[in-house]
Amino acid sequence: MRRHQQAAPKNIPDEARWRPWLAAITRILTGVGVIIVAGVIVGLSVLFYRWLDAPVLAVAIANPLRKVSQIELESIVNSTMDGGFLSLDIDALCLVLEAHPWVTHATVRRYWPDRIEITVVEEVAIARWGQHGFVNQRGQISELGDADELASLPQLSGPEGSVEDVMREYRDISELLLAEGLKVSEFGMDKHRRWRMRLDTGFSVWLGRQQVLAKVRRFLQAWSHELKMRKDEISVVDARYENGVAVTWR
Repeated sequence: MRRHQQAAPKNIPDEARWRPWLAAITRILTGVGVIIVAGVIVGLSVLFYRWLDAPVLAVAIANPLRKVSQIELESIVNSTMDGGFLSLDIDALCLVLEAHPWVTHATVRRYWPDRIEITVVEEVAIARWGQHGFVNQRGQISELGDADELASLPQLSGPEGSVEDVMREYRDISELLLAEGLKVSEFGMDKHRRWRMRLDTGFSVWLGRQQVLAKVRRFLQAWSHELKMRKDEISVVDARYENGVAVTWR
């Protein structure tokens, strides 16, 4: 009877035995190396960004200003500055500048390394509105704390929501009057939507509710024919009639 002999175990070389461990360790070290390199890159990037995002040290105004001073603009910038050269929110700063009653549009540009330049388009006041406001070219009302500097402008008035109607009538009437050498000092409508104006000659003209331009033309006919010669004697011209005007003398 033949006996089966059990095979002797093979001797595994030490190199083969350690190879899986070495591969695992290599992968771990590679991963750690990648993390370290990435961390260094991120850290350097943060330091570089902080270096670039230096504080803004100079504010320049690109265009000459009439209503807003450079000191005033710099004060607005300093009070709203929320970042450095790169992190400064340009759009938000423009909105704050445009909230100023005399600023209609603002543009801010960066100039390396620490300067910003502001370009401002100022509002143009066409007339006064109320006690502390003015109307611009677009028929919008802006409020001022002190409107004394606008004393030379005509005074417009009207019920709430009527500024566009008042501005439209004022422009048309002003053109008609200018041809005769007359200027409006006050113009508007009352709460009953009755129109009236006061001229720079010192007297008032009542125009009623409708057909305002036609009534102004009738007044100008009477002005050129007779009233012009007696302008200092006039107190009120009532132009609400269809066929002429009535005059109240001083």
